[in-house]
Amino acid sequence: MKSFLKILSVFALTALIFSGCRNDDFYLQNTPQLSVSAASFDVDASVHVLTIDVESTRRWIIRPVSATDDWFSITPIWSMDEDNNILLLGGEDNGRITVTISANVDGPRRLVLNVETAGGLSRQVDIFQRGRWDETDILAENFGTGATQTFGAAGNSWPLLSQWTFSPTGASAATVRYASSGGTVDVRSNAVSVGYRDASGGNNVMFSAGSGGNFYIHGIGIDDYQTLLLSFGANQPHDTISVHFRTYRTLPTNGIETSEWSRVPFEKIEAGWSLVETMFYIPENVDSLSLRISARPVSFGARIDDITLRGTAHIIPILVVQPRILSFNEEASYQEIDIFSNVEWTITSSESWVTVTESGDGSATVSVYVEENTTDERRSATLTISGAGVEGGNRTVVIEQSGQ
Repeated sequence: MKSFLKILSVFALTALIFSGCRNDDFYLQNTPQLSVSAASFDVDASVHVLTIDVESTRRWIIRPVSATDDWFSITPIWSMDEDNNILLLGGEDNGRITVTISANVDGPRRLVLNVETAGGLSRQVDIFQRGRWDETDILAENFGTGATQTFGAAGNSWPLLSQWTFSPTGASAATVRYASSGGTVDVRSNAVSVGYRDASGGNNVMFSAGSGGNFYIHGIGIDDYQTLLLSFGANQPHDTISVHFRTYRTLPTNGIETSEWSRVPFEKIEAGWSLVETMFYIPENVDSLSLRISARPVSFGARIDDITLRGTAHIIPILVVQPRILSFNEEASYQEIDIFSNVEWTITSSESWVTVTESGDGSATVSVYVEENTTDERRSATLTISGAGVEGGNRTVVIEQSGQ
């Protein structure tokens, strides 16, 4: 009898132990649990596909916060309404989130994702995408306010550059120097800059009609930048104002290697104030550069304002074509277009009577040949220039030829 009771006790104890284990398992299975494989990302301005593994004992959803959805997408999508608007993103039990981020052409931006369960748990994922350009300007100069007439008959002249105290900002503010040559270049406030993004409306640099001149900014440090973005306000057509740069490199012998002046291309400026914004690339291992902004106005003075230079270590595909319209008479003849680029490009013509180089790599001057127009009708053609990875699509040049 005692033996039977002992055996019964052992079975009862064993059952209790197993019952306790089953209760523990049940408890663990029903307690909300949630973890994510990454709590933060810090990525550059290019396209990215990020994956986040979710481990959960419950159904979970994703709630994007503090960002608009025009630059990222998230999968999986759980459900959508009748207008195809996303209602829920997420999954059940363990799963994976895929976040696709588009290329960033502006400043830095942030996306915060909340991953939440029905049991009230949440985990946050912080995604930071750096901007294309460094957050700190290399140089910014708006020429201040309150330029006053300081010399000349009846006080009707303005301060020359050598008489003006500048207040640049940016990483190179302490090293830049300003100069002028070739004509009358001074600081004025009698026609303030207006009508373009971030126009300061204060003083501006004026190149006098008839004499024109050159405005120089020397000593611009460019570190490890590969591509630069130059912007400035201007109030004259592009054939009046031009921009060039030259670079400086420190040699192992402690000497300085100086490049020739190179043109910075930009699209046509209309009359009146408008914003010039253009990218250009520079050689590797360059220490600093100078900018030369030149103007040759004929009847009215040309003005510039709000010069800003930004940079990035990334090589951004560039394709600028000038001019964008070529006009020919009826005879067979040649003209040229300039291509400023750092990528491979191709050219196609819409008409067989136009002959042009079909492909190239980098900057080049390209000859465009048109056959004689033997008819009385005016005719036109279009050149389409395509560059690998260039933003904004193809560039076009319109060819116009008069008839007999």
